[in-house]
Amino acid sequence: MSADRGAPSIGGCHDSSRFARRGRAVLLLAISLLGVLAWRGAIWSERTLPRRDGVEAHEHPDRWLVDVNLASAAELTLLPGVGPTLARRIIESREREGPLASVEEIERVSGIGPRLRERIRPWLRDLTSGS
Repeated sequence: MSADRGAPSIGGCHDSSRFARRGRAVLLLAISLLGVLAWRGAIWSERTLPRRDGVEAHEHPDRWLVDVNLASAAELTLLPGVGPTLARRIIESREREGPLASVEEIERVSGIGPRLRERIRPWLRDLTSGS
């Protein structure tokens, strides 16, 4: 009887090389993904994390500040603790009730209280100064 070349062999060389190629591809993909995540983490930590020495973001011109009265949902989700749902609520609140006059007014948005307000305050543009 002759062996059928198209049929996969059980425990043969054909199967193990296919699994080895697949394993190498998965390993390469995992290493690439880790590299991208490490690179993004380095950039993210440089640009968005508050400094531990107590220096606020607005004291550094290279840091970004968000104007909650003008920011898009994508920009709002960059704030710590603000996801897509809260971003949508902030936008709905400013459309329904008008722009916020101060950072403290952000608490009118359902899901934002004093604790979250203080957490995101370093990243919010001062609304009272007109800047």
